[in-house]
Amino acid sequence: MTVSESPTRWGVGGKKKKSTAESRPARRGRSPVVAYRQELGLTLQNLSSKTGLAVSYLSEIERGRKAGSTAAMKAIANALGTTIDVLLID
Repeated sequence: MTVSESPTRWGVGGKKKKSTAESRPARRGRSPVVAYRQELGLTLQNLSSKTGLAVSYLSEIERGRKAGSTAAMKAIANALGTTIDVLLID
């Protein structure tokens, strides 16, 4: 497959499409949840208030100690103004 045929990085006519990574906040080794939360200037307490999830649970998700449930990740994504799939992609 040539670069111009790659469906994920190149659009019709060989024009480069904006990748999902280019539209996300810079991670610098952080989890996507941390990156989005910090980009928005939110604390864990703020995010907890917006999602109804405990600060300790959010912290464990951010540090990779727990995989958030689907419901929790959906609530986090909604609070951060993004979609669940963006938060789950490494």
